[in-house]
Amino acid sequence: MALRGRIDVLKASKLRQQIINTTADRPMLVLFDMQDVMFLDSAGLGSLIFGVKHITGLGGEVAFCSLHDQPRALFGLANVEKLFPIYENRESFNQAKRT
Repeated sequence: MALRGRIDVLKASKLRQQIINTTADRPMLVLFDMQDVMFLDSAGLGSLIFGVKHITGLGGEVAFCSLHDQPRALFGLANVEKLFPIYENRESFNQAKRT
């Protein structure tokens, strides 16, 4: 799931709905690609955590890739980076899943 732009209080509820719609067919693995996300606030992080809980509740797995400095710092401050794998980019994710 490629995310774009600012993920903030103005987009948080839309992101939650997008996650619900995208996972309606119960995917086994969802990759949140953050390559085009330069800003993430606490509401946006809350929506992503909602997504993690929703997907794992359906029996799926979640991973993130391509975090820029600001979103990565917020993940660290919230101490959530231990909850799921974070890959440097999509290529490293694909490589890890091939092995």
